[in-house]
Amino acid sequence: MESILAYALKRVANAEVIEAQANSNSVKFENNHLKYIREKDASGWGLRVIREGKLGFSSTTDLSERSKLAENALEVSRFGQTAAFEFPGKGIKNPVRTCDEKVTNFTAKEAVEQGEKIIAAILEDHPDCNCTVEIDKTIGRTRIINSSGLDEGYEKSSFSLYVDVLQVKEDSLLSVYDYYSSAGIIESTDSIIDRIKEKLILSKQTAKLASGTYPVIFTPKAVPTLLHSVEMGINGKMVQKGSSPLTDRLGESIFDPQITIYDDAGLDFCSGSAPIDDEGITTQKIPIVEDGVLKNFLFDLQTAALTGKKSTGSGYRSFDSLPSPASSNIIVSPGNMDWDETINNMKEGIIVDQVLGGGQSNMLAGEFSVNISLGFLVKQGEIVGRIKDCMVAGNIYESFNSLAGLGQKTETYGGVITPFFCFEGLPVVGGQ
Repeated sequence: MESILAYALKRVANAEVIEAQANSNSVKFENNHLKYIREKDASGWGLRVIREGKLGFSSTTDLSERSKLAENALEVSRFGQTAAFEFPGKGIKNPVRTCDEKVTNFTAKEAVEQGEKIIAAILEDHPDCNCTVEIDKTIGRTRIINSSGLDEGYEKSSFSLYVDVLQVKEDSLLSVYDYYSSAGIIESTDSIIDRIKEKLILSKQTAKLASGTYPVIFTPKAVPTLLHSVEMGINGKMVQKGSSPLTDRLGESIFDPQITIYDDAGLDFCSGSAPIDDEGITTQKIPIVEDGVLKNFLFDLQTAALTGKKSTGSGYRSFDSLPSPASSNIIVSPGNMDWDETINNMKEGIIVDQVLGGGQSNMLAGEFSVNISLGFLVKQGEIVGRIKDCMVAGNIYESFNSLAGLGQKTETYGGVITPFFCFEGLPVVGGQ
């Protein structure tokens, strides 16, 4: 890395090098049988320069091409965007823990045993199912150095478990999935197995649903689909371009007062946690929405400078791309609704647990229109069966203001920590 930076600094005064290394191990089962065990090593380097006020960038996976890497970045700078920022100097890292020793020591043999255990547990009660199980672990290392004296890096583990259970009958195809994704190891797979089994049982009966407006519960697994529009709206690049519907609304009430959302890269062993962003800026806990009021946007160095703000430590990228504002971990504060009590008090409504799509609508404007791949009908306080061929639609800037309430417990799905959302009424296109 030092040689790349030194070569670039012979031609320009301002440069930055990012290095990313990763060792990955994957185990996959398909149709109840082991399909493969794989291991992969990857390394890459990205060089960003500021030449005559313009940004240039190039990347490589071959360190023998140091001079070519620098020459490419310099050539690109001729046509690059004007740099509105300066590379940061040495700072303070967020003291978050990002590498779990248990993940580092987790072996392929243990992954195979874990997959076999999951499949056996599901087939014990549902022998007619086909299970897909994927278990992946990665140990990654990131380092950033620049011409302002920054030299920071960190190690991060990643562990993911994905389970998809397929049940085929004469007139229907049912897929029930669940997953875990974190920087830390999963201590027990029992909760995933139990949730899948429960939904297989609830899906034995099907229920007809006429089109109309119904109370709708989005489970924590389905809520991230709704939050995509929020993440787009608070993205500093969208704000800088003026394309976000939230651009001029800081300090305004945009959602129901029950909604509080944070972006926090400082949570130990969470998927999106990091001590610094990919520009070397210290990460932090950022209030996004507090009691329904919009508080902050997410900025990297460039978008922050162009809008007269400071970076929020939200500049993320891979080694072969330029930084861009992005969320780390999105946390929705819980409410006071009990799951069982909410179901018991529902006269007629639906539960959305899995969706297909989401991009058919103008998501930047907050619109969503999704097919319900796994959902259930509630009648007179009871879940009476699975609904099929149904679609739910709405706009988060309207729906998040017609909220019946939020669940009192949160669940973690990747980089999203959220309770269930219960809406007073959303339009639903019914199926059989």
